[in-house]
Amino acid sequence: MISIIITTCKRPMDILKRALDSAMKQTVEDKEIILVNDYPPYRTDIARLLEGYDGVKFISHEKNAGACKARNNGIRAASGEYVAFLDDDDEWADGKLARQLAKMQSEDAGMVYCTGVRIYPDGKTGDMAFIKGRDGDLCAHLLAGNFMGGCSFPLIKKSVLTELRGFDESLPSSQDYDLWIRIASRCKVVFLDEPLVLYHVEQNSISSSLDRRMKGYAMLLAKHGELFDRHPAQKRAFIYNMARTALLYGRWDAYLDVLAKSLRCFPGNLSIALLGAKTLVRNAAKRLIKR
Repeated sequence: MISIIITTCKRPMDILKRALDSAMKQTVEDKEIILVNDYPPYRTDIARLLEGYDGVKFISHEKNAGACKARNNGIRAASGEYVAFLDDDDEWADGKLARQLAKMQSEDAGMVYCTGVRIYPDGKTGDMAFIKGRDGDLCAHLLAGNFMGGCSFPLIKKSVLTELRGFDESLPSSQDYDLWIRIASRCKVVFLDEPLVLYHVEQNSISSSLDRRMKGYAMLLAKHGELFDRHPAQKRAFIYNMARTALLYGRWDAYLDVLAKSLRCFPGNLSIALLGAKTLVRNAAKRLIKR
């Protein structure tokens, strides 16, 4: 059996219904759907929505506890051998779980992830080329950056999730990335190169908050410190991506914090300093062009 866990918080009912319909349309026969509500005021509206669906397990928190707590509660309630998470604003292609289950069983994997299509608020679409397969030490590659996507993308054995105690609720962001690192360090993970997720980009997503993202990155670096130290090239790439993220948001204060961290870890590595210098020159050139 596959347990589909949908976590929801303050989501309009029409969007939540879209996710539920996507789960219901999955072609695997043996499945269950668990819906975990993390916003108590919506409990009645969701219960009314679920009257149109048969057999959905409904869990509603007494108070807001966060997405990771909701997912972990879903894991504990799951009866299936396999678990798939679906964010409440995303959708799946009808055959997603069937395709992943076949791949998992044929390759004796603990996790199978796929790629998807971005859907923006204006209706435009884009690929998700950053999600890809990698040869060699998958865990080491992951340290440089998350190329497996978010929670809507993998199918995972429940035994693996139980062994790892699910998502780390102490992290303010990148909880999925942290879990993928821990899974890749313990079992076989394979890539299904098919766009099976419709990933709806939302302006107010947690990943769009720089402060939370940067704090999450810093906590990941500390949590997996020994692993990063064994792979210095990946550690340099991870810190470089932190700096690039800060600059993309125009946050020079966050960039300078990362620069200081980089110089402490790698005194001779000036790549982040050069990145900042190039950004300054580029910004100055843009201002001159506008005059």
